[in-house]
Order: sequence, then structure tokens, then C-alpha cells
Amino acid sequence: MIKIIVLDDERVALRQMKKVLQIFSNVQICGLFTDPDEFLQAVRTERVDLVLIDMVMPDANGLAVARTAQSLRPDISVVFVTAYEKYAAEAFEIEALDYVLKPLDGKRLGRTLQRFLRRQETLRDGQRKGRNAISVNCFGRLVIVTEQGKVRFINAKAEELFAYLAHHAGGPVNKAKIIEALWPNRDVVRAQANLYSTVYQLRKDLEAYGLRAVISQSRSSGGSYQLNLPHAESDMDLFEQAYQTWKNGQLDQSLVERAIEHYHGGYLHEHDYRWALSRQQELEVRYAELLEALVTEYVRNGRLYQALPLLQKWADLFPYSEHVHAKMIALFLLLKQPEQARAYYYKVSNETYSVELGYEFGRSFEQIAANPAALFDTFGGLA
Repeated sequence: MIKIIVLDDERVALRQMKKVLQIFSNVQICGLFTDPDEFLQAVRTERVDLVLIDMVMPDANGLAVARTAQSLRPDISVVFVTAYEKYAAEAFEIEALDYVLKPLDGKRLGRTLQRFLRRQETLRDGQRKGRNAISVNCFGRLVIVTEQGKVRFINAKAEELFAYLAHHAGGPVNKAKIIEALWPNRDVVRAQANLYSTVYQLRKDLEAYGLRAVISQSRSSGGSYQLNLPHAESDMDLFEQAYQTWKNGQLDQSLVERAIEHYHGGYLHEHDYRWALSRQQELEVRYAELLEALVTEYVRNGRLYQALPLLQKWADLFPYSEHVHAKMIALFLLLKQPEQARAYYYKVSNETYSVELGYEFGRSFEQIAANPAALFDTFGGLA
């Protein structure tokens, strides 16, 4: 049975809602209240599953009452019932199960109850299986996968909001900062409404894949949102682990190979997120550093052919880097392919540098050919 209590300042509305609730055989009405204090006392003492709250009352704010109810019972589900559609954005500010307009009818309430039951089933599944297995991949395109499958977002802004919260590595993100990043040209009122509705939609999208209560909210310092996925596997975590291990003086070859394999063109490469640009550039430089480190390791261990495609990735990334092109020429020479080395040298020297850049390549072919192995003795950077 779904145990429900209702708060509305109008007795006529309470009678109408009672009549609709009685249609459902799986619903137990545990109380109908016009007084918010009595309603909250019932929340404290009754094992209630679901509360229906009027959004607008003369002596109480429905949103504030809902917040208090959730603080008393964090597992309780809230449904707002109101005659005014304009308050929907405010309702989205808390993790409400639903928002329905008066007069309440059986068909609409039926959809709400079905959603409640699906949410409860999701929670039970999570308890049976332990924590959800989830992966979050940010290189190339944002991809979130749970035990229920690949998350599909209803709209692009919900997807971008998830990416932005993930971008801040699980820390709280101020509402004003989110609005500035996602709705930079909107007036404050419209932008806040957009934020609340997008948070609501994002929670619904994630909930459909078994991820409930992963978007938390704080009201201090102007308000903030936070993404809570402490046990998720992430390609970003893999990349950072590989990079930091190498920076600390230990090249974990297998780890670096996996990090390079997962790069997929760059951080959120397939999304046009302006706020991600600086992070993209930072990770691009780190990617190049890992490429050079792995190329050097391969060459030192005689794995010359394995080094070649990595050098090509690096050259594609930095087409005007003399350092990269010199290594490519040197590698062809070490592979006993002097014709290929010379052809590559003249292509870069004559086309890339003389024509496109207007100046000469800084090293002669003979200088590189004199000791090609020397180019892999030190870490040379990007230039």
C-alpha cells in the first residue's frame, strides 16, 4: 500500500482529492490536513510514503513545508498540487516526484503513482544489487552507463548540466556560476527558471537508469548543486592516474596505453561547450606529454613500429611542432627507411614550414640523420 497524506488550505479541494485517491486500491489515505503544523506532525509520526502539498496557501508556503517534510523524512516523496502552472519552476528547486495542476483527476494521479512505484522499485533493485555499477566517460562524447543501460537525456541542456557538474569533480557548484556557464545571455528570472526545470529533468533522466539522489542541493551562500557519484568509473580518473603516476617518476606503460586509447579526440570533444575549452587545452597538452613518454619508452625497448602510430597522433595534434616532426624523421631512420624519412622531411620543410609558416625548418636532414637515437634520449616538450 502507498501511504499518503494531503495538505491543502481548502476543504473542498481536500474532499475532491480524497475522492480521486479512493479510486486506487493500492492507496491508503493516512490524513487530510488544512493546518501545516498538524501535517508536519503526521510526517513525524506516521510511516508515510507520499505527501501531496498545495503549493500556494494563505498562511504557509508549500515549498517551505515540503523542505521541512523532507528534512524530517529524507525518504519521503513530494507531489505539489496547485491551480497555478507558473509555480512549476519553483517546485523543481527541490527533488519533487511530480507537479500536478488542480483539479486533480484519476488519470493524471495514476501516472504520478506509477512513477512513484517505479522509483521505489529502482531503490529496491539498488539495495539488492549493492551500489550501482556506473561509468562516466568524458573524452570524445559524454557517455554515462549504468546497469540499466546507456543514459539517454531528454534534452541537450540536461546533458550539459550533468557534464558541467561532473566537470567540477563532485564539488558544489554555485547556482550563479551554473547560470553564467549554461545561460549566459538570459535575464536572471528566466535563467533561474531554466536552471530549476533543467535540474528537475536531469534528475528524472538519471532516475530512469537507477540513479536517484545523485544531484544534491545546498541553499547556503546563494545555493549550489553537486553531483554525487563516488563509486563511478571514469575515463578522466584513468587519465589523471596515468599522468600523475608518470609525473611522479614512474611510467606505468599499461596504464598510459589505456589512457591514450580512451582519449577519443579530447575532453568533451564532440560537444560545443565553451566552459570546457580551458580544460580541453590543458588535457591536450598532458595527452601530448603521455604520447611522448610512451614513444620514448617504446623506442628504448626496440618497439619501433608500435611507436610510429603514436608519433603520428602527436604530429596530427601539433602540426607545426618541429620537435615532433624531427622525432618522426628520426624514427623512420631507426626503422631503416631512409627514403621515407627524406620524403617526410622535405614535405614538412617545403610545405608546412616554407609555404604555410614562411620560415625554414630549424634542423637539416643531415643533423637528424647523424644521430637519430639521440632525439629520444630526453623529453623535449611540444615545440
